[in-house]
Amino acid sequence: MPAGVDEGTTLPLLNYEFSVLGNRPVSFTLYSSRTRHDAHGEITALEEADLHRHPPLVTLLRYGRKLREVYLIVRLRVSFTEVGTLELWCESRDTPHRWRLQFQLRGEEPQTERIDATESPPLPSRLPRAPTSDASIESAAQLIRKVFGRDAEGDTQAADTLGGQMEAALGVKRDSWPIPVIRRVCDGLISVASGRTGSPSHEARWLNLYGWCLRPGFGVPGDHARIRKVRPMALNRPVFADDLRCQVEMLVLLRRIAGGISASDQQALYRTYAVRSRKSNRRVNRQLEYEQWRLIASLEHLLGSTRALLGNELLTKIKSEPENAIWLWSLGRLGARIPLYGPLHSVVPAEIAGEWVKALLDLSTFTAVTGSAILLIARRTNDISRDIDAAICEQAISRLMDIGVAEDSIQLLSKYVSPERADVVRTFGESLPPGLQLEPSSNCLMSLPAFHSPGPTSWEVA
Repeated sequence: MPAGVDEGTTLPLLNYEFSVLGNRPVSFTLYSSRTRHDAHGEITALEEADLHRHPPLVTLLRYGRKLREVYLIVRLRVSFTEVGTLELWCESRDTPHRWRLQFQLRGEEPQTERIDATESPPLPSRLPRAPTSDASIESAAQLIRKVFGRDAEGDTQAADTLGGQMEAALGVKRDSWPIPVIRRVCDGLISVASGRTGSPSHEARWLNLYGWCLRPGFGVPGDHARIRKVRPMALNRPVFADDLRCQVEMLVLLRRIAGGISASDQQALYRTYAVRSRKSNRRVNRQLEYEQWRLIASLEHLLGSTRALLGNELLTKIKSEPENAIWLWSLGRLGARIPLYGPLHSVVPAEIAGEWVKALLDLSTFTAVTGSAILLIARRTNDISRDIDAAICEQAISRLMDIGVAEDSIQLLSKYVSPERADVVRTFGESLPPGLQLEPSSNCLMSLPAFHSPGPTSWEVA
């Protein structure tokens, strides 16, 4: 809101969208200045000496009946009312919901009021607290030590139920464990890593938890060290190498942290899980094969030519199993126009990606998952070196309309639309930890504005 506007003025913030976390306590901080005269909607660098920081407004943006945490895309509208309050409205882009954040500018405490166009149940008297207290984290750490520590008794049931017990200790489902908590869990797990040798259940649980708590492999100071500490396990077979669960969980861990693994070591993983499996005549367990392909598709530091060969191999599988969601997701990830974390030179050439889209359009069975793969491979970026042929996009648009794909998704093929967090999650393949701040762009979905690791960790042995 510019200085000097009249009371009763309302101004929308045009051309900008923001992501907020609904159904979880959030804090809004207001700054004002008596000396600056910036224009409405202007983005500018601010000097702390020019600003006055007002008391924060802590509130909860309630959304839906089940009060699950959900990221919402909102636009902002600001009003300077006749009674001297500043009202900031968060208006949902996709639903009729809107929330009013009211800051008193005449010496009163901030207030909040929620108004939306849909009915919701009353707010429960006790909201789930963010699992950041030292006591709750220590309780979870004790559970880890009990299962994997020096005095652990190798109780397989305790290992199998550890995930649920940690959710109870932290007070929320593991999808809601925030970045600071899961990295502390990582550090606790690595300190008792030897305890994973107690049984196959112990090793499978350890691998699962470590990968979950280190995803996506970068974004927090110290992540490069956390990945290096898992190097000896990743370079070798699991302790219980013949146990299917341990084999699968090792692959899942590697996929989750792939963004923090160097190009040379991604190449080593490719040789291990793609090249070697081609040379072997042994029949691979179906679940293991699925996880191998999901890992390989997530290795974005492989050369674009290598990823193109992998995609062609996948197309053969898809033609035999056109409804197989794993094959389709993996092809979409390999052919995506916007990498999740990798460099642009690893993007599959547009001509090859276009051929993949035509092959998908020709499938006898066309599902919503097929459509999702096409949206990744044919998404418009406004980069002529990556965008596939417009005529192929038109064919894809027609087919997607026929199966009822939402218009806002279809438009991704006809014009460039700035990526959102939902696009990041869809490409990553599962949830991302709360607190991981992202600035998706046309060149990289997982650009991190706040925290940066020193770079992908190399597992090369000197």
